[in-house]
Amino acid sequence: STASLRAWIAASELETVRDRLTAMAARLVYGAGSVAMFALGSIGAFLFFNWPPLLRPILLGYLLAALAFRLARVLLEFLFSPPELKGFGAAARFRVLPVSDASASFWVKRLSYAVGWFAFGWVTVMLLSMLGFALPSRQLLAYALGLILLIMGIEVVWHRPVQMQVQDATRARIGVRARNWLLSAYFLLLFVLWVAGAMKAFWFLAVIAALPAAVLLAQRAVNNVFRPPGTAQGGKEVPSVLAAIVERGVRAALVIAAVLFLADRLGVDFTAMTAQDTFLVRVMRGALSAIVILLVADFTWHVVKTLIDKRIASAAVPGEPGSETARRNSRIRTLLPIMRNVLMIVVAIVALLMALSSLGVQIAPLIAGAGIVGVAIGFGAQTVVKDVISGVFYLLDDAFRVGEYIQSGSYKGTVESFSLRSVKLRHHRGYIYTVPFSDLGAVQNMSRDWVIE
Repeated sequence: STASLRAWIAASELETVRDRLTAMAARLVYGAGSVAMFALGSIGAFLFFNWPPLLRPILLGYLLAALAFRLARVLLEFLFSPPELKGFGAAARFRVLPVSDASASFWVKRLSYAVGWFAFGWVTVMLLSMLGFALPSRQLLAYALGLILLIMGIEVVWHRPVQMQVQDATRARIGVRARNWLLSAYFLLLFVLWVAGAMKAFWFLAVIAALPAAVLLAQRAVNNVFRPPGTAQGGKEVPSVLAAIVERGVRAALVIAAVLFLADRLGVDFTAMTAQDTFLVRVMRGALSAIVILLVADFTWHVVKTLIDKRIASAAVPGEPGSETARRNSRIRTLLPIMRNVLMIVVAIVALLMALSSLGVQIAPLIAGAGIVGVAIGFGAQTVVKDVISGVFYLLDDAFRVGEYIQSGSYKGTVESFSLRSVKLRHHRGYIYTVPFSDLGAVQNMSRDWVIE
């Protein structure tokens, strides 16, 4: 029965990722089942009676609109899990998107009403067309319904819950007010484009604005659902590798879906493009290939970066001073950030060259030119090259690590971080030195093994 299912869901432990996925999937199945039962009951009652021919499509249309409203409500309650949702215990535990209780209630109510109003308006306009109303009459009603939807959107913009830091409350209020005006102008522009019939510009602006928002929401949802056990919702912990893979995969799927939808709305036929060989077609094919390459590079880099960040976070525990574990963790905290920066540069350059090649740019001269420019820069910036090479040898010699106190000439302090050409030393009085590696010379390490004071 549904009561036993609700009790099982309410009693579920949500500590691990598997537990959260199981309980959330059960909640989604329960909501979908309630919508299915509503659809079967209402459609069964509709088919049971012999309605007049004119009344039959009207009832069926508004029945479908009510079904769309119920389905949207179930999906929104699954994502936001508002506090007024009863039958599952503390609803916030099942929240896919990490928002506050006030935000969850606000967005579920406003978005479900917007979907219901849109479905009601769309069915009404379609029924008027079926009943033989003239086009100007249908357009006038559609514009009136759309104007109400615009007012609903602007109301959401100005009344949405916004979290502000106490120390920057005034500045935050000014920033929120400016964003509200921009969003209101954006919605008004979309309405004007729709009324004017400029549907290509309408869909382009709609997709361009909706895609970043969808990507951001997907990232927060994935990081929240796949967060490590024992961490709070919306925390700043390093995401797991599985979360990185899922989040980047969802991002790639959203980008590809947005491109395909926008191509359909703009009338771009990919099948016809394959049979043509014009300059514009070649550019578009190259642009699509470049997008795929950049998505693959972004996916690869984010997964590798997550692996490195997880390893650095695990090495943050110093361990017993002087032990092998402490020395290993210190060396990991020293070398992995540099390796991460180098990998980022390599992935970015390779992805950029491959994207340019897909666009038809000859990259061989670029590579050769880059080599020549690199040699010229090497001769002209010998100090920088000397800094980089000196840093490499300092690291190979394991002369110092992050967290150790060193002294070199007049420079001394705790090693805080590295770049490719310098090291940052925090003096015991608080100020920090940024010392190029070539200026270090002989280094006294006062934290390695033991010291006499």
